[in-house]
Parts: sequence; C-alpha cells; structure tokens
Amino acid sequence: MKTWRFNSTSTTRMEPRSRWNRGSRMQVMSAPKDRNEPSKASLTFAARQTFVRPMQRAITALINDYHQAVANHDDQQKDELRRRILTQLEEFDATAGDGHAYPDWVRPVMRANALAAFGELEDAIHWEAVGADAAELDMHKAISANNLSDHYRRLADHEQAVAFATEAYRLWPENDGIIVNLALALYRAGQRDAAGNILEQLAAISPAGATDGILAAHLQFEEELREMIDLPIVRGMLKQADEETGDEAAGN
Repeated sequence: MKTWRFNSTSTTRMEPRSRWNRGSRMQVMSAPKDRNEPSKASLTFAARQTFVRPMQRAITALINDYHQAVANHDDQQKDELRRRILTQLEEFDATAGDGHAYPDWVRPVMRANALAAFGELEDAIHWEAVGADAAELDMHKAISANNLSDHYRRLADHEQAVAFATEAYRLWPENDGIIVNLALALYRAGQRDAAGNILEQLAAISPAGATDGILAAHLQFEEELREMIDLPIVRGMLKQADEETGDEAAGN
C-alpha cells in the first residue's frame, strides 16, 4: 500500500491528553461478535510533532472520549460523540486536513481512526490503505502499516497483522508503539517466542517502570498485552510496573 491509532498517528511517540488519561484509551480486543458494537481500538494519542494540526488534536480528543464512552456503556454519549467526530472530519477534509503538510495522507488516516473506534474495521482498513498509498514519508508509511496491522489483528487475520506490523517495524524500528504492536501480532499468530524477543528489546530501552513512557501506558491499558502473561518478559514487566506504582503511591 496503517494502533498504542492513528490517527495521524497511533504509533508516533505520543502525548496523552492528560498524561496517561484513561480517556486516551483502553484494551485492544478482537472484533466483537455483535457487529453493531464498536470494538476497542489501540491507544490513541495526539502526536507531539509540530505538523500535527489543531483540528487533528481536537478530533483525536473526541475519539479518545468515544473510547471512554464505550468503556462506560454510555450509548447516548457515543451517539453524540460520533456525530461530532463525523462533522469535524467533514471540516477536516474540506480544509485540506486543516492545512496539514500531507493532506492526502492524513485525511483518510484520521477517518480510518474514527471508523476503527466505531468498530467499522473493514471501512477503517479501506481508508487506511488509501492513506498508505498517499504516504510520502517513511514515518507516515510506518504509521499506516502499524494501524493496518492493528485492524487486521482485531479481525483475527493474523497473517496480515504480522505482515503489516513487520513492515512498520522495518520502517521505524525505534518506535516503542510499533514494537508493542508487532509483539501483539506475533503473539496472536502463535509466534510466542518471537513476541517475547521483541518485548525484551523494548524493555531494554523503555523500562516498564517509567511511568511517562508508552510501554507503561500499554501495560496499564492494553488488556491484550497483559494477557500475554505466559511470557516471562511480560510477567517481569508487569511486576516492575506494579512495583513502581506501589512506590509512587507510598511516596504520596
């Protein structure tokens, strides 16, 4: 031809709305049996890069709020947020992505992020692929590949999930969100040893106890990652993260 979302970006090093706000996202799960029920997406954050436009951040915030409404089983709030998100996406399209430097990439990717949050994964894949085809920067190609991997994993198409996650990692190997997503894809595809090896690389550069890091956010909010507890590296990361949380609580 595309997550920790994304929106412009679920894979960039992200800045949560209020540190690691629970509104900034939750568990990644397979597509729900009820196709009318939105499945949960990857962590969605507003990227720090200067090219991220104000409207992008606003839409991302609404998508995060939508995830929270899903978690709260608040159908009324979900309906209102969906309406607001779609309205803002129309404005985003009409203004060339709010003046984004790469509008042909960012407009379909933002729409894909919203559709993924709504649980409309096939449509999300379509729009993410449109954005991936228009991507010029390796970073954007990596983001789109990572997002596509996330969507396919949620559809239980593990072959495609691994293929796209591997491509994202090739393009941006130092991005911790991409590393986590690759580990999830490998694990769900039955490649547990490979998943553990990838997480060991991540743990070496992004300690689980570093509460301001993306790994910490994944450990806190990604149910799928916590379900990989049969891997020694995951058990160790969870223990370290829990110890850090306990130390912080004791310090307060």
